[in-house]
Amino acid sequence: MRLRTRLVEALLADPVAADPASSWPQDLRDQLRPEVAVPSAGETSVRFGALVTLLMNVPFGLAALVRVLGDSGVDASTTRTLQNLADEWQALTFFPDADWEELRALVGEFAPLGLQPLVHRAAEGRYYPDPDASDTTAWQAIVRLTTLNAPPSGLPPALALLALLVDTPEARSGLGRIRTVGVEQWARTWARQWDLEDEFVGYREAIREHAPSPVARALIVQITVDGLDPDRYHVTHWVQTDLYQWGPSLRGDRSVTARELPETVAALAEDAEASMPWHASDDLVVELIVPLSLVNSALARGSGRGREGTAHEDALSSHPTVVRSLERLQNRAYHRRWHARWERLRRSGGHVVWNNLNDHLDAPRLYARLAGDPDVVGCVLSAPPGDPAGDAELSAALQQGVPLVLWDAEDCGHPEFRTAAEGLLASGDLTDLPARLHGLRTLHDVPRRLVLLWDDPTRQPAAGAYPERPWSAW
Repeated sequence: MRLRTRLVEALLADPVAADPASSWPQDLRDQLRPEVAVPSAGETSVRFGALVTLLMNVPFGLAALVRVLGDSGVDASTTRTLQNLADEWQALTFFPDADWEELRALVGEFAPLGLQPLVHRAAEGRYYPDPDASDTTAWQAIVRLTTLNAPPSGLPPALALLALLVDTPEARSGLGRIRTVGVEQWARTWARQWDLEDEFVGYREAIREHAPSPVARALIVQITVDGLDPDRYHVTHWVQTDLYQWGPSLRGDRSVTARELPETVAALAEDAEASMPWHASDDLVVELIVPLSLVNSALARGSGRGREGTAHEDALSSHPTVVRSLERLQNRAYHRRWHARWERLRRSGGHVVWNNLNDHLDAPRLYARLAGDPDVVGCVLSAPPGDPAGDAELSAALQQGVPLVLWDAEDCGHPEFRTAAEGLLASGDLTDLPARLHGLRTLHDVPRRLVLLWDDPTRQPAAGAYPERPWSAW
């Protein structure tokens, strides 16, 4: 009765749906079987009530209603409301023995900031939540996932999401102890009804054993030069919030002038902070995918301007900031070497090449050295990009797949740069280099001039709108 009432109310509240002259009722008749008589007479509320009652008893009837109204120009919020209610009715139909009212009472208003990555993970990549639907609740996500069949792992996605809610620390903290216990008991009962207790227990054990990446949360900003106006840039950004699985969500695409670029990126960093739980924003890493013309800019050093009136004088300086190569990301010819060297670095193997001016090691010799030594995972430039020597050295490193490149934005021959770089690279484990460089930047002046190209080939954003295929794989 509750669902029927809410469906009718949603139809009556939308001017397009309630318009007697609208053609959508005829479109609905065309979609349904001929023997399904769509009501066409009577007062609007009575007619809508009869229609909803009819469609609730027709297989996928409400889904057809949502589809037709979406094509008829009703408000997007109306379509979303109807879709959520249709999903809920379908869940009740598919699993009539489950106590859905009890679960709705537990999670009906629960909308954690990290819900979308959990839904993506529960669906094993087969369902991508709408990144604009930030008001989606855990209840709405659960009923939506009941429309998906169980994957090869054997656990229905809706049940997997319940496991993630009670075993992921952030979600569990948001639920609180009492609701967490209630959700866990409800999920156990559901698993028992469907003879999935072993699968449910195994899935929960895997959640607890899976160690999250230390730098998983990120703002990824891709900057490309406008093809017609060299003074303008296209800025596309994604936000990665899932600690367990790579799948950044596209948040926007805009065109800005060169002058507007630093402030734009700083504003994006502030927005990314605001979109995360308060205890998670400090873990944010800013990854700038830039063309070679910007790799030595102030932006690449993590320098930007925060919005006027905000608490941040410099939004980027609050977080580890690394540079990534747009050209290499787009050129598949470099990717195999790039992946291989990154794997060496990730396993704390390999070594860093110092291209010291005193050694008279020019770019061709550096290229030959890199090509002949697969254990090289990093390179320290003898001159910054913008200098002919620096440009040639960086180009050689990128072409040979070197994932770590370090330089001083002003003078790579300065003794203080060498001291700072040696300190950073002295540790055999380079995997925390971005965080260590950020720590030094907050304490000393010289590290503020250091630029780190830290290019993880496994963290590739989509080439187009989310969730398209990445630029490349192996």
